[in-house]
Amino acid sequence: MSTRIALVGAVLVGAAFGAGCAETPNILVDQTFVGGRVVRMTIMPTGEGTEETGRLFNMYVRACEQKPDGTAAACKDTLVIENLVPASVY
Repeated sequence: MSTRIALVGAVLVGAAFGAGCAETPNILVDQTFVGGRVVRMTIMPTGEGTEETGRLFNMYVRACEQKPDGTAAACKDTLVIENLVPASVY
């Protein structure tokens, strides 16, 4: 019994540390092609917020050069708005 409890505890601790290393998700809001560039608007959670506002997000614009094979290169990110309520975007 104690071996089972130790094994479950080790799995839970490992999962907690693994989740802490996970990358924060970017949520794609819009994508546009302008000349030879692709411009994407994304929001990323800040980890902040209240019960009234819910989770808050930062909005970024990413502009990348579009290569002929369809991949993006020379991307530049710009923070546009901090602590945004997601419902105001879409």
